Amino acid sequence: MKSEYKTEEYQMLYNGLIVPKHIYDETRNQVTDISTVLLPNAEYALKLLCDINYWLSLSHHQRIQAGLSMASMVRCNLVPYCFSGRPCQSPKVFTVIR
Repeated sequence: MKSEYKTEEYQMLYNGLIVPKHIYDETRNQVTDISTVLLPNAEYALKLLCDINYWLSLSHHQRIQAGLSMASMVRCNLVPYCFSGRPCQSPKVFTVIR
């Protein structure tokens, strides 16, 4: 009898946490694709930056992982966004950098 295991790749974040790579990559694709049509200096929550179908397909835990991924990407300057205000006050709100 042959046992089959699914292997999953993970992405290490800025703070040392790990998330599934497919969530990290898809979140990055979602926020990068929409960045060119957003207003500069406007504030956006991650769920508004992502396609509604993608966001609704995520479980509560996966949404947290997507948020952690986005925060890590912002801290590492991998996406064209910055934190809106001070990160310690509102790490879930982002502004487009142009």
